[in-house]
Amino acid sequence: MRILIVLLIIIGLMGCERKLENNNFPKNALDDIAQAERDFYISGYLDSYKKFSSDKEGKSILELLVRPNQMPWPDPYAQVRVDMLSNLNNVVEATRYEQEHPAKNFKRSSFTMNSMNVDLYPFIWNRVEFRSTYTPKNIQLLTDWTTKWMDLEDKNPVDKNGLSGAIHSVTYPSSNNSFWYFMVDFGSAPTQSLDELLAVLSSMGVTNITVGSFSPIQH
Repeated sequence: MRILIVLLIIIGLMGCERKLENNNFPKNALDDIAQAERDFYISGYLDSYKKFSSDKEGKSILELLVRPNQMPWPDPYAQVRVDMLSNLNNVVEATRYEQEHPAKNFKRSSFTMNSMNVDLYPFIWNRVEFRSTYTPKNIQLLTDWTTKWMDLEDKNPVDKNGLSGAIHSVTYPSSNNSFWYFMVDFGSAPTQSLDELLAVLSSMGVTNITVGSFSPIQH
């Protein structure tokens, strides 16, 4: 009898652990993870820019908004903020900084936000992927969010490091046989941008979203 009681207690505790891991993920935990990833990315980004600009004699800049010729998507998805660019001796050089790994590793965690189920995996701030089995009929709210946070009119004041607090790019959403998806380079945008994006997706009728960095870095 005593053994049976102990087994029931253990099973109960295991169930609680699964519930905490997969269903009761606290909002402040997401905020902490996002802030850690942003801080980690910004630190590496600025270090990389320091090296990049060291021999450019003041002829370099961060986060320049451009429209690459090969982009087949409509605005604002056809525009990007180049991580770093120089024009020394009239020779244009553009470089992208890639964060190699996330600051935090954790097991998949799930939580509900405005009736939308979110499955969260480790992610890297400059390439966060969003996947859903639901395909929205209208992406205007996502387009509005992208337009706002990319700061297409360059209205954001830059901080002491020359950063504008803007996202760098959003891929145009597409679908395959498995899911609807897009990727965001959050650049120097604050973590509020991620919070707003999740709220936007919920408002678009998305009932489930998987968030993480899954694709390999494209060198």
